[in-house]
Amino acid sequence: MASDGRWLRVGRSEELGAALERRTLLGRHVGFYRDAGGRLHAIEVACRHQNGDLTLGERFGTLVTCPRHGWVYDLATGACLTEPWARLRRFAVREEAGTVWFDPTPLDDG
Repeated sequence: MASDGRWLRVGRSEELGAALERRTLLGRHVGFYRDAGGRLHAIEVACRHQNGDLTLGERFGTLVTCPRHGWVYDLATGACLTEPWARLRRFAVREEAGTVWFDPTPLDDG
């Protein structure tokens, strides 16, 4: 998988659970978390308002509140419920043989 130069190794699968865990990859603050079904997701975790660290915010299901000013984001879609223009970018992530791989090209969420 990594041979095309696009995918970056993040770490071992067992290192990432349901908690929103921040990693800095190519200068981007990316959060990794597992949904209720155990599927791994990757999304920006810098609030679009003033770059508050969303991994420090309160979380309820897929919703997370920025600890700085209270903007609310849906991690499942990247949508900001407080300011619709402030969508977070989501990224493809894969697990193979216990290793997590990340594609730094944002998904086209329209």
